[in-house]
Amino acid sequence: LFLRAEEMEALLMEDFLLDLTAFDELGRVDQLVVKVHGKSEKAQAQGPVVLTLWRLNSHPMLCPVRALFLYVARSGITKGYLFGPKSVIDRLDMEPVSLD
Repeated sequence: LFLRAEEMEALLMEDFLLDLTAFDELGRVDQLVVKVHGKSEKAQAQGPVVLTLWRLNSHPMLCPVRALFLYVARSGITKGYLFGPKSVIDRLDMEPVSLD
C-alpha cells in the first residue's frame, strides 16, 4: 500500500474487507483488501478507495500481508485503530520470527 502517514494511522481493523479476501489452496491469504479514507474534502466527497495488498511469496521477509498478520497477532488488536496508542506498540514481542 502506498499511503501517507496520516492515512496509515487512520486505518481501522474494520477497514479490511474480509469478504473480498482471497485464499490459496492451503488456506493462506493471497490478497487482502482494505478501504482507505482520504483526509481532504475532495477525497472525502469521493468516498473511500479500495486497495489490494498481495502476498509476496518470492520474498517472505518483505511480504506486507505476513508482516501485517504478525503485527495484528502480536498486538492483540481486534477492533478499532490498526496502529493504536504507543502503549500497544511498546508491549509487542520483538523476538525474531520466521515468516515462511
